[in-house]
Amino acid sequence: MQNNIVMEILVLLAILAGPFIGIWAQGKLDQKKQAKDRKLDVFKTLMATRATPLSEEHVRALNRIDIEFDGPKEKEVRNIWSTLLDHFGEGPTPPAVPAAGALQAEQEEYERDQLKYNNDFARWVERVHALRTKLLMEMGALLDYDFNEVHIKKGTYNPRWQEELETTGRSVLKAANEVFTGHRWLPMYIVNWPDQEGGGDDDSSR
Repeated sequence: MQNNIVMEILVLLAILAGPFIGIWAQGKLDQKKQAKDRKLDVFKTLMATRATPLSEEHVRALNRIDIEFDGPKEKEVRNIWSTLLDHFGEGPTPPAVPAAGALQAEQEEYERDQLKYNNDFARWVERVHALRTKLLMEMGALLDYDFNEVHIKKGTYNPRWQEELETTGRSVLKAANEVFTGHRWLPMYIVNWPDQEGGGDDDSSR
């Protein structure tokens, strides 16, 4: 008799608790799905903008990695991103542009330093590409995508005009900075020089 009462109480508790347990379980599933959706958003953004790594979208997605990929199974993603972030701060520093009118020896030294900088920068960029590829491959594997190294490096479309626009923009900013800091002259040409004798006025017509 007592056993029957216990069983009835347990059944009643199960009936009462069932909806709450279901709601709790559904909430956990929703949280898991939302977390995965956020990871997918980061990954898809990085993949879609990998040809334009200086774009605002790409940079914002990189800065979300530590937030979204925070689980124990995603530690390798965070480690690769940490290595890439450190490498970003280790880029070579370009040599100072000689002031306008500098001696020939200073100009020649600058050209040698610039050549060394170009070589160092090329190696730095190559390392960036390698780490970014490794990062995307690791993220893709966690999210059930099967991308190989060649696809991540070359399987993207970047219009030529867009690349030229970004290159031109950087060149214009660099040249403007050199002018404003006194390291480059701004050429000026005078056309239609006024008449020196008559001050530009035709007195004969008066």
